[in-house]
Amino acid sequence: MKTTTTYKRIASLLLAILLLLCGCAQKPESAATQTDAGQVAAPTNTEPAAPEPVSDPAAQLSAPEDPAAPQSESAAPAAEEKPAFVWETDAPENHGMSAEVIDDLNRRFENTEITSSVIVKDGKIVNEYYQTGCGEESTFPIHSCSKSITSAIFGIAMDEGLITDLDEPIADYFPELKESDSEWKQEITIRHLLTHTSGLRSTENRWYEWRSSSDWQADVLDGPMASEPGTEFDYSTGNTHLLSAILQKATGETLYDYGKAHLFDRIGMESIRCGTDAQGVTDGGNGFTLTARDMARFGLLYLNRGKWEGEQIISEDWIDQSTTTQVERYSGSADYGYQWWVRTFGSEQYAAYFAQGHGCQFIFVIPDLDLAVTFTSNYYDNSTSGDYWGYVTEIVESVNSRGK
Repeated sequence: MKTTTTYKRIASLLLAILLLLCGCAQKPESAATQTDAGQVAAPTNTEPAAPEPVSDPAAQLSAPEDPAAPQSESAAPAAEEKPAFVWETDAPENHGMSAEVIDDLNRRFENTEITSSVIVKDGKIVNEYYQTGCGEESTFPIHSCSKSITSAIFGIAMDEGLITDLDEPIADYFPELKESDSEWKQEITIRHLLTHTSGLRSTENRWYEWRSSSDWQADVLDGPMASEPGTEFDYSTGNTHLLSAILQKATGETLYDYGKAHLFDRIGMESIRCGTDAQGVTDGGNGFTLTARDMARFGLLYLNRGKWEGEQIISEDWIDQSTTTQVERYSGSADYGYQWWVRTFGSEQYAAYFAQGHGCQFIFVIPDLDLAVTFTSNYYDNSTSGDYWGYVTEIVESVNSRGK
């Protein structure tokens, strides 16, 4: 009888341990779950109560502590996502502009090679024109307007201290120049590249020869010098391509990838893309494509002096330096900053700066009027900028006629 009682007690104990172990296996099913609202919900306990005594080592297995499991009691509330910037549109007359002038321009655009135009006033789109077959989602090659985007990205790298001195010789990034027989090549600085005063042979009058070469950087660096650095303005996409290569060496990322993380994604330029050379260096002088609205978005960033939705993306100091005259030209219709053209518009001579690309692609910024204007066009055979100076002047004067 005593033996039978002992066996019953052992059997009861084994059964209790078995139930306890079964309870442990079910524990992961009661893990905290994510609700539709994104909040961590408290786990629902559907397990049977753990058997007594709690001092039994097997009972400790019923509630393992998982450091990776969300803790509903101490979890911080889910951070609110900042709403994405959405363009607002409005009538031009609500922003002191003549609707008659804008409507007349739109009618005239229909008889041109202009494929898109966006006018931004006071942070809102007040006019948007697209050639038949184009629209908000259409992307356009902006050619040398790319240089101004490269300038912005370069400025961010300066702001972050990854590039510290515009007067640093580029030989620090291209050590082969230190072995060059040309002393002038050893004197070229980053500032010279930004202002197209490097003295390196220009790529513009031998475009297809340069673009078909196997190494764009080497083609520019190995070529003859045309002038002493800092003495003559000689526009060259090769200069901008070297800036792209320098930024890649300084940041460890391509100009495009660095720009995506520090500029494009931060202001919502989702459409922007860019090609590279054979060595994987971003074609920052000529290669960007994007929508007209993203061109306008970039212009608005500059109107806001580098700030976007309360966040400083580019320092005001770089905005000022890059968009004011660094090189006075004694021919042509504009001076030059750091990869931006600089001039005035309208009878009041409003200070302005603009990006310009082959085929008549433009981003105009007129800060005093809180005005930005973009154009994309297909004037590849007979490109002329004169008509666009006229268009922008009419837009500026339309603001004047209604008051600022």
